[in-house]
Amino acid sequence: MAENYFDFFEIPIAFFPDEEALKQKYYSNSRSFHPDFYTMEDKSKQEEMLEKSSINNKAFTTLSQFERRVAYILSLHFSLEEEQKKSLDPEFLMDMMEWNEKREDAMLEKDETLLKALKEESENLLVEMDNEIRPAMVSFDNGASKEEALEQVRDYYFKRKYILRFQENISTFAGL
Repeated sequence: MAENYFDFFEIPIAFFPDEEALKQKYYSNSRSFHPDFYTMEDKSKQEEMLEKSSINNKAFTTLSQFERRVAYILSLHFSLEEEQKKSLDPEFLMDMMEWNEKREDAMLEKDETLLKALKEESENLLVEMDNEIRPAMVSFDNGASKEEALEQVRDYYFKRKYILRFQENISTFAGL
């Protein structure tokens, strides 16, 4: 496996990394690996620096954005494609089925008020879920119960994706 992005930036794997250290390392790497500084080097050195510069940019884009960082950390521990096939909590799925039915009815009836209410309810649920998962993420970052924390974050991640898709469907239809 290729070097992971956290190793590349020489920072610990964390859901809440030191953002200032991340930026400083990114800018330092950008100066060190910029291909323009290697135009007089041989072709292999130029290609190496181009590759490192590319990794630097991809790593920073991934680690500086919360959603991408969570997905990346989970991908270091799980095969997300296989994990996504696992069923979510049945109670959650029933709630989502009810929301989807309400959304479909609201779309058929062009009921913008109901669509706004559903979107607001889903946003509130995301905030609640974010608040509930934070202690598990902090626990992971502090090195305690990593396996348990990762499993909780994995469940959160898939539920969050489901809700975001739900919101996207509302926004696409209603322009909300």
